[in-house]
Amino acid sequence: MESAATQLLTSEQIRWKIRRMAWEIAESATAASEILLVGIVPRGDVLASRLASELNSIGSKPVRVGRLTIDKEQPVGSSIALDFMLSDSSKSLIVVVDDVLNTGKTLLHALKPFLEVELHKLLTAVLVDRDHKAYPVRADVAGLVLSTTVREHVKVELGGQDAVWLS
Repeated sequence: MESAATQLLTSEQIRWKIRRMAWEIAESATAASEILLVGIVPRGDVLASRLASELNSIGSKPVRVGRLTIDKEQPVGSSIALDFMLSDSSKSLIVVVDDVLNTGKTLLHALKPFLEVELHKLLTAVLVDRDHKAYPVRADVAGLVLSTTVREHVKVELGGQDAVWLS
């Protein structure tokens, strides 16, 4: 990371944020039969797996993890690929997970497949919510809510030495 970057979260702070996020998700799942965490590739899927580990340690509900692939640079018209079937989700709490929520564009387009099936409940979860909404999407569960300028960049590193940086 260049010298002008400021570390916002350390590896340990990220672990604590994920644990707190897992408890929030578990509290939202009281009427659901299972929790399906759907991570947006490339870092949302890593975050979803970590949330699943925490949820399993809490012992709330059965937890499944899936991956959603979308072109984050050009989500409009992008094909969306799921690595699981959405056939019977009527009793599932589905949580779409990503690393950073900026304008909401990627997350809004990533929600598209879930409009085609009957759902019990759908939530969004992000590690960092930058609070720059251009679309009517919000994070139901956020590790860190951060007001930044549009020129600032948030970088999330998950794998190896975890960190969140602002530059």
